[in-house]
Amino acid sequence: MPENGHVAMDAADLGDLPLFNTPVGRRRGTFTMTPPPTSTLPPPPPPWPVTPSPPTVPQAATPGVVLQPRMERTVAGVLDWALVDLLRERVSDELAQRDLTKADREVLGREVIAEVLAREARTATTNGQATWTMRHQSRLADALFDAVFRMGRLQPYLDDDTLENVIISGYDNVILERADGTLVKGEPVANSDEDLISYLQFVASHQSRPRQFSETDSKLHLALPGRARLFASAWVTSRPTVIIRRNRLATAILADLVRLGSLSSTAASFLSAAVRGRLSVIVSGDQGTGKTTMLRALAHELPAHVQIGTIETEFELFLRDTGHHQVVHEWQANPGTG
Repeated sequence: MPENGHVAMDAADLGDLPLFNTPVGRRRGTFTMTPPPTSTLPPPPPPWPVTPSPPTVPQAATPGVVLQPRMERTVAGVLDWALVDLLRERVSDELAQRDLTKADREVLGREVIAEVLAREARTATTNGQATWTMRHQSRLADALFDAVFRMGRLQPYLDDDTLENVIISGYDNVILERADGTLVKGEPVANSDEDLISYLQFVASHQSRPRQFSETDSKLHLALPGRARLFASAWVTSRPTVIIRRNRLATAILADLVRLGSLSSTAASFLSAAVRGRLSVIVSGDQGTGKTTMLRALAHELPAHVQIGTIETEFELFLRDTGHHQVVHEWQANPGTG
């Protein structure tokens, strides 16, 4: 027991008192810092695996095409045809302000399309919308060019050499007839019947000889590039109707029809003799049976020096282009607009 209630302590234990421990913090005069105590435990693992970020790739200076937010698109990469229609009007309006030939309009049209797309990209970027790839930008530019200078969503069908006829009864009811008579279902050519009518009106009004297509002029005949022809009707039909016929035998003569099996050699000799004998010949038949092809082949039997006159609703005989006839006078109907 300690004496007199005091705790006995050895001198050697005095250094263990807190008074003699090295204080944590700075010391006067030297300003040295006492490092904080370090843990001997290993550092805790990260809450989830850390994947290094990929290196940043500099973007090209050419702005991408920006359309609607990505979340609003049903299929990635599908063209927004409503936007194509909107931008088509902008491109057309800009070109209408300049007095240009058809060839110059197409050359300048590419530049105007690029400018319109660049403006759309800047606007959409400002609004925080998603940027499309350069491949999609190219597709959009081509779609715009076809919409302004060709036949829009109908153009792929006109470029398909295996097709004979395109039959449309409503924007989403498209039947394709191939040269061998096979019928296949085609893709929609508009977003609605109203859009189809609107585009036909656009095409009709931008012909070299503008045509009306309205409730008072409900039928439309057009000659298309590539020697195709179009007939359309609306307002008097339950749904807009469009028929496009592609002339795949634009230079065929009677000998070609014999070779193709469309005509016997005997029939060809008889018809040739009838034409050279200046007899009257009437060519008739159902739609798509080759009336225009036959008439063109019969005209080829006339001597080259004979002057020919043609009267057509739309140019489709193109006798001037065969290289056989020396003088061809061509007339085309000019519907009234009153």
